[in-house]
Amino acid sequence: MHILRNLAFLFFAALSSSLCFAQESVLIPCDGAPPDAVLKLPAPLDRWGQIYCTKFGHSLAAKEHWVWSFPGAFAPVHLPAQMVRSQPKEVGHAAYFKAVELVPLSGSDADDAAAKLTKALGAKPDSAIANAYRLTLTNQAEQKHVVLFVQTVGEVKDGKSFWSLWCDAECNGGMPFMLLNYEGMKR
Repeated sequence: MHILRNLAFLFFAALSSSLCFAQESVLIPCDGAPPDAVLKLPAPLDRWGQIYCTKFGHSLAAKEHWVWSFPGAFAPVHLPAQMVRSQPKEVGHAAYFKAVELVPLSGSDADDAAAKLTKALGAKPDSAIANAYRLTLTNQAEQKHVVLFVQTVGEVKDGKSFWSLWCDAECNGGMPFMLLNYEGMKR
């Protein structure tokens, strides 16, 4: 299992490097963002995520040395402030997040988040839940993204990956994705 995880890290590291070059033409300076735009993330989200300013609005995505990917899709995950199903427009700073709320979950709330993620993945965690969070991103038009982040004791100890669930307000269903840290990987 660890060999597969390391191969996945190497693949996603290479993929992320190539995506960074592709994204450079989309990125714009964050100078000029509206005064109520959130550009800094709360801890611990700031360890694995970052707000990027793009021609298509602001977006939350993986921080350097991290990759967020849907399982089996090899597609990067980003949470855009411009919430359209297709054909995003070049709106620059007109689409932004005005609120980023990260709430630590404990007790039955953490267990519920882990159960929802387990159901979406079709697999059980390999150890007890260490950390769970509910992220709510609110854009300038009051539209919201909700994400559950769940870390097991084993994932915290390993420090290289954990799972999340991008879902609706109640998180009944949703799309799981993995957060992979490839900083300092052994070769």
